[in-house]
Amino acid sequence: MRTPVLQNIGGVGVRVINSELLFIMKMELGRDKDTNDAMLLLQQGILRKDRFLDYLSLVEESLGDPGTLRVNSGMME
Repeated sequence: MRTPVLQNIGGVGVRVINSELLFIMKMELGRDKDTNDAMLLLQQGILRKDRFLDYLSLVEESLGDPGTLRVNSGMME
């Protein structure tokens, strides 16, 4: 799965994880801070539901509770 996004940070191109996979990772970790970070991503409205569901289907077998993530997709555009 090739998912890095090139971002300009301080004038330097840096590859970072895309928002949808970051959300999945944060929710899967389940720590309070990570869950809060994931909810902030949802509130910012930057997650694309179609892309999120595509990535979720690719990693679903390795997740503890993919059903919870599918429920959260209802809050995405």
